[in-house]
Amino acid sequence: MTQSTVRMLEGDLWLPGREWELAIQDVARRFARVRSLDANAVLSSGPLDQQLAAIHAWAGEDLDWTSDMTRFFNEHLSLHVKPDPTVTRAVRSMVSEHGQITVETALPEPVAWSLLHHLGLARSVAAVRQCHRAAG
Repeated sequence: MTQSTVRMLEGDLWLPGREWELAIQDVARRFARVRSLDANAVLSSGPLDQQLAAIHAWAGEDLDWTSDMTRFFNEHLSLHVKPDPTVTRAVRSMVSEHGQITVETALPEPVAWSLLHHLGLARSVAAVRQCHRAAG
């Protein structure tokens, strides 16, 4: 058996929607007293990897926005993201055929694991690998 890779953020398992907008707005609100983040500018900066680059540039080395976004995802994602039976079956089929699944994502690893949990896929995924390629 070999290990298989799925590119999550390019649409294979998740498309950023309202939950992503709310997460960015939440990060901006939580850090407003420390450093202003224009959530609309981030959201309009391009594909997801470019939006994340904008957040990284804003945060620098001193702001831990990843923990806050992970908390937001853990607390609120179930309102916006539900497991898709077709995707779940396809991933389980890949696991039975290949043994392990690695998911590539531009998201920080803890955020990605929270998302995978809410998609009902966390137990099927062996690893999350950072990937900073543009979508599409």
